[in-house]
Amino acid sequence: MDRLTDERAQTLEAVGELRNLEVKRLDSLQLAMLQKAMQGDVPSATAVVRVIMSRCPLLGLEGPGQLRTGEPRGPGHWWFRRATD
Repeated sequence: MDRLTDERAQTLEAVGELRNLEVKRLDSLQLAMLQKAMQGDVPSATAVVRVIMSRCPLLGLEGPGQLRTGEPRGPGHWWFRRATD
């Protein structure tokens, strides 16, 4: 691999690790509030919804949208775009 390809691979790996860490944090927050939310506590339910909404873009679950695969094309390239973009 050349230097640029190696750096790209390292960056993609680091981004994946950070994404996984953030998803685990959101999972912990949701778990901590879920019981109260299910019992009808409105602030807890609101917080759970916000956690879910925060998780969706990290996992590419925003809709309507489409998954873009392949290598990033440079600064400002997004892997996930709304279908209307």
